Amino acid sequence: MPRIPVDARRARIRELLFECETLSVPDLARHFDVSEMTIRRDLDSLAGAGQVRRVHGGALVSERMSFEFDFHERRLRQLPQKQAIAAVAASLIEPGDTLFLDTGTTTLELAQRLKDAAQLTVITTSLAVAATLQFAASVRTILLGGEIRRGSADTSGALTEYLLERLTARVAMVGAEGIDLEGNFYDVDPQLARVAVMMRERSDRTYILCDSRKIGQRALVRSGHLSEVDALITDWELESDKRAALEALGGVNVTLAGRPAEADRQTA
Repeated sequence: MPRIPVDARRARIRELLFECETLSVPDLARHFDVSEMTIRRDLDSLAGAGQVRRVHGGALVSERMSFEFDFHERRLRQLPQKQAIAAVAASLIEPGDTLFLDTGTTTLELAQRLKDAAQLTVITTSLAVAATLQFAASVRTILLGGEIRRGSADTSGALTEYLLERLTARVAMVGAEGIDLEGNFYDVDPQLARVAVMMRERSDRTYILCDSRKIGQRALVRSGHLSEVDALITDWELESDKRAALEALGGVNVTLAGRPAEADRQTA
């Protein structure tokens, strides 16, 4: 095969490792048609950056690399739906607002839409949200301190809660890992659930952002009920019987984000 630039080869090694979890130096040398010494230098460089873990005769996926791919995969899952939900959520935010944003790939899509917002303050526990907004000229971003959960990109715990107790916002946009048909919504971690509860309690209005595949499901921790928030914003794929079940509970507002034109083209 034609020789490829060193950076491209190392990027491809990372991709192959994610697919296979472990690879040997001889296998990689044959694959790229380079010497084993070249591959060893590649693996040493990647290991130095924390992207692979060196073992005798080859390399394994590092914990950091596994997290990066997992986060990327989760972010792409139901992406058109998340983007449509984010567009509806963004339309509810006004110049001068202070906004709580918790962690999650849907709230991250909302952050992408807020980069050009006017005179906005965003308070978040998400490192990814903070990184997205850090260069937004008219957005003041406050990243709450606390313990970074292992295998995650967010803060939680006693320090996070201490800081939240001293802050208020006009709007809270929070995610959910599941919503059952009795209107209860759930999180995967007790500390994350506590942070989300505090954000809701300390804001004037709260919206739950959740794509339709999670509706009808439960997760580890019940963190509230849809009757306690202003609206659930979900996507066009929510089945009519599930929407009817939620709206029949009373005091529950379900807002459906419409199918974007790009999604129509992709499925045509």
